[in-house]
Amino acid sequence: MKQEREHLHPIPNKVLLNSYIKDIFVQVVPETLLINYKGCGYSVDKKLIGKRVKVVPIDNKLYIYFNTKLECIHDITHKKFNYTEKHIRDALGLSMENSTDDEIEKRALENLSLLEKIGE
Repeated sequence: MKQEREHLHPIPNKVLLNSYIKDIFVQVVPETLLINYKGCGYSVDKKLIGKRVKVVPIDNKLYIYFNTKLECIHDITHKKFNYTEKHIRDALGLSMENSTDDEIEKRALENLSLLEKIGE
């Protein structure tokens, strides 16, 4: 074990690690819960409204971080709006304050269905 330690290199600093990833974008989350990447919106949790998040595209995935915590991962698509079911429920809950959970759930599923059709 001691022999192996002699051959290990120190871990590079954060700036160097970030430089390995070409595209890191920082955005403030709007009330729509959608951050923008190449003209398409990707949803995040409502607790991030007004906060700065890092958006990191790697391969066909979009990794969204707040501070150092990974908040969500989306598949990169050509769809204009990319909400998860939870995120759209949260967004509707903000605008439908006096509605029941069942009403919000129903509206969320209807909206997800409509959003899937946009751009077809």
